[in-house]
Amino acid sequence: MLIPAKDFFDNLPVKQCDKCGNPLEEQNECYVTQCPDCQDSSLYSSFPTSRRDA
Repeated sequence: MLIPAKDFFDNLPVKQCDKCGNPLEEQNECYVTQCPDCQDSSLYSSFPTSRRDA
């Protein structure tokens, strides 16, 4: 027998960060696997932090 969809989704475990294990805030259509703190440490800016004067 199938369980109601609401019960299925209510019983899913909390989504956790892959790096630190902290719970992630649930968002619709969101596929992130790391919390904002861990994302900041692994993302690289497309703009240099300092400029060389040529």
